[in-house]
Amino acid sequence: MDDPALKTHVIRLSANIGRQKGLWSEEQIQAALPPWEALPGGLEIDLAYLEVSDDEPATWKLLASEIRRKVSGFLQQVAQSSVRRISVFGLAPIPLLMVLGEALGEKQEIRVFNRFHRPAGWTWGDSRPDQSAFKVVTHTTRGLNVGVLLSISGKVHPEEAEAVLPPGPCAMYEIAVEEPGRDSVRTEAHLQDFASAWQNLLTKIRATHGPRCRIHLFPAVPVAVAVQCGLSFLPKADPPVRVYDHQRDKGGFVPTLDLLSPAPPQLRAGDAEPAKALVDFLARSFESADLRRLFAMTESLSSLVKEILWEAELAGVAHQVMDVLKRHGKVDANLFEALRRARPSRAAEIEEIAVLWGC
Repeated sequence: MDDPALKTHVIRLSANIGRQKGLWSEEQIQAALPPWEALPGGLEIDLAYLEVSDDEPATWKLLASEIRRKVSGFLQQVAQSSVRRISVFGLAPIPLLMVLGEALGEKQEIRVFNRFHRPAGWTWGDSRPDQSAFKVVTHTTRGLNVGVLLSISGKVHPEEAEAVLPPGPCAMYEIAVEEPGRDSVRTEAHLQDFASAWQNLLTKIRATHGPRCRIHLFPAVPVAVAVQCGLSFLPKADPPVRVYDHQRDKGGFVPTLDLLSPAPPQLRAGDAEPAKALVDFLARSFESADLRRLFAMTESLSSLVKEILWEAELAGVAHQVMDVLKRHGKVDANLFEALRRARPSRAAEIEEIAVLWGC
């Protein structure tokens, strides 16, 4: 077969799922591809060789970084090819499959395949549902932290999310099917129906909760749905997403990875030196919880607490704090006095930064 229109690049991702290694059947993959034919080579991301455990927080970042690095290099090769279509097969923990989708993005022509259990294989069915199988449920709508439950291969109960969500008001939404199961998404039409429901929900969250919200994602989904979640993200529009993984030995969901982390705000040239000095000091001198406590206990700063996503990475929190302080004109003598009280051993360094700010 020489027709480029019927050729496809193939990506395979495999990683340990708990104590089990994702095992491939090349015969099943080849059976799923027609009418397309795999080009030689492709990209195989085998993370099972890494002697790491998914109950170690650093593990998730290490594996996600490896996926992003390899996908980035492969996409450069695809850009130079006459064939732009990519077929994706993934056997890995759900958060890593979402990273794969996010790394690929929607700029490519992507076809995602699903791993079925009965009968075993990757071949999509060909029926089309009369109506969408996915129901979007709104549980609560108040808060900058937004829980999203994906009850597709299994049921996610709101109380499971509430047990690990940050304290305070949290909105909660759910995408569900009537009878969750491992093979509940059997056709590509089903997968596209999910993509539509997911994209519509992301749009609703952006409109309802604003640009400073954070999504907390609790997935019980088939592998193709996990990849599609990542593919559907709009990096410049959607809020940051924290993905949770259900670990039975931990008693429920645990946080794993942050997707779509916002870039630090750009500083004007004249502000760069004093702002950088203050941001660096905050990131070196406080944990996020300590910094939040300082704001809450300082009269001139307490009203700003609600404007900062304290659950972000520490460097991101420091940049948010800088942005909020500048916006409200709070980089002043009161701020530096509060910092001196909180970190008296660093008074000399704080004084140097205060001088940069003319305080």
